[in-house]
Amino acid sequence: MRFSNIQIVIVFTVLGTIIRWIYGIYFTIWHQAPDHMAWELILREGAWNYAQLIHYPHEGGSILVSLISRCIGQFSDYNSLAISALILDSTSRFIQLWIISKVFSNKILWAFGTWTLFATPMILKWSMVNFGLHHISSVFPFLFIYFIYALPHSKKSQWIFGTFLGLSVWFSYINLVLIPVYLIYYFLTTKKYFPFRAILGLTIVLGTHLFTRVISDSGFHL
Repeated sequence: MRFSNIQIVIVFTVLGTIIRWIYGIYFTIWHQAPDHMAWELILREGAWNYAQLIHYPHEGGSILVSLISRCIGQFSDYNSLAISALILDSTSRFIQLWIISKVFSNKILWAFGTWTLFATPMILKWSMVNFGLHHISSVFPFLFIYFIYALPHSKKSQWIFGTFLGLSVWFSYINLVLIPVYLIYYFLTTKKYFPFRAILGLTIVLGTHLFTRVISDSGFHL
């Protein structure tokens, strides 16, 4: 029986989620993560202001995590941040596997899928604990690869890349590394030095981000 790529992606995603859920339930690792516990306590206060939804000023995407956790908290007394971590981890792995299936061969899909099931103990912990967006941010390099694969060089692709890079940095500053990677890729493939539209799109998104940081109290007084 031959499985389609999307079936393989779904099976690896579901199996990985089950393994992580069992791991989390057995070790209850959120009880060992001070950042996670502090964030959960703040969310349980029920406020909707920026300072209590943001985890750190340099991780704007943590608002998404907070909103998902707040919604989960309406239906469950269980640790909402742990549930949201598992949901976001599963979503991230699905996207990564789907991109691998599109860009690379079946052998690589099976190899990468098998690795996602067991990974390493350190990576498995991030699947059930929220204390930053470094783990979830692993999806952005895969999206970057997919854009390279799917988008031919054009004015439109520059706008897409610039917007994508801006949003990824807004999500977490760890994604700043993608900017020089894009510039190198652009030079090597076009022999041109300056993707004007991409830089402009990036500047607009990051300018909006910095404006948000300036006018909003993140609770860190930065």
